[in-house]
Amino acid sequence: MDQTHDDALPGPDVGPGTGPYRIELAGRAGRRVLAPFEGDFAVERTPDRTILRGRVRDPAHLHGVVARLTSMGVAIISFAPDQPLPPPEGPVAAR
Repeated sequence: MDQTHDDALPGPDVGPGTGPYRIELAGRAGRRVLAPFEGDFAVERTPDRTILRGRVRDPAHLHGVVARLTSMGVAIISFAPDQPLPPPEGPVAAR
């Protein structure tokens, strides 16, 4: 398992274990695995990987996500701080 920390993440979160994270899983995770993370993480799939991207509230939240995945027998390839997702394109609301 590869874990990296970046204390200079943009946004209001400070320190390792908070902010946007990218968690890469081996294989194509099914509904049983992904259901507990709906609403917290966006899911991307490749032919041989499942990638979860979302905001981690604090180190305990990150630990809980990793513990839940490993308790279901999911192989975690990596988890690391991620760059925030860009805002959706389109008209900007008038102020």
